[in-house]
Amino acid sequence: MARTDAEPRAERAPGEHLHLGWALVLISIAQLMVVLDSTIANIALPFIKADLGFSAGGLTWVVTAYALSFGGLLLLGGRLGDLYGRRRIFMTGLAVFAVASLLGGIAQSEALLLAARSLQGLGAAMASPAALALITTTFPAGPPRNRAFAVYAMMSGVGAAVGLILGGWLTGMSLDILGLTVDGWRLTFLINVPIGLVAALLAPSPSRTPVSWTFPAPPRARSVCCRSSSACPARARQTTAGGHPPRSSPWSLASPCSPSSRSSRAGRSTRCCRSGSCATGPGRRASPR
Repeated sequence: MARTDAEPRAERAPGEHLHLGWALVLISIAQLMVVLDSTIANIALPFIKADLGFSAGGLTWVVTAYALSFGGLLLLGGRLGDLYGRRRIFMTGLAVFAVASLLGGIAQSEALLLAARSLQGLGAAMASPAALALITTTFPAGPPRNRAFAVYAMMSGVGAAVGLILGGWLTGMSLDILGLTVDGWRLTFLINVPIGLVAALLAPSPSRTPVSWTFPAPPRARSVCCRSSSACPARARQTTAGGHPPRSSPWSLASPCSPSSRSSRAGRSTRCCRSGSCATGPGRRASPR
């Protein structure tokens, strides 16, 4: 039999779909930029070594410095979002990432480039968990939020591959700006500056509707709560010929209806039944048999 009483859907404002679309675009671009930067400089490493005179051991730190600071500070970035607001930390992280990318693009020494890569990791560690939290607070529960999570996961997955492709394409280029020649490896860092600043300025604001988290009580919590001598009639009727309850087996000490556990649970079952979670009914105390 088909169900005819369909649940009414919540009405949305005309511009809400557009707002959610732009929010998803900005969050996806920010996440893609953060992830692809871990591999965008791999193709440019030989050119960086030739221009800045990196040693063989120091050249690996161009990639490791970013990955180490990014992965090591993720928990700190998430905690900062809880304390000072997800949108604020998201904007701050993208701004730090853009400034660090600018420093890396104009670096003239090994120390400055490695410091810029570490600062990039700090900005990414602030922006990435805040972006994930903004999805939860911006998109309503249901299909919209599920689609947003799917797009976020897709950007996180394809970011590494896009970084290699984009890094190889930018490394082979060279631009002349106001008479200055910009090497291709510097473009792998400078491309993040306008994208990061625009995404930080247009960061989505969370929804005004409060997000409630409800967790159902475990099904066994009710039954164990009220298992006193009155709540276990089958156990209470089992008596010996003298009218006394049978002795419990040493293997049944953990049973909630054993004689030893009934006395310890009597007071607890009374309090539980007063709160209305007992099987005897809300607000009624189980009567002894």
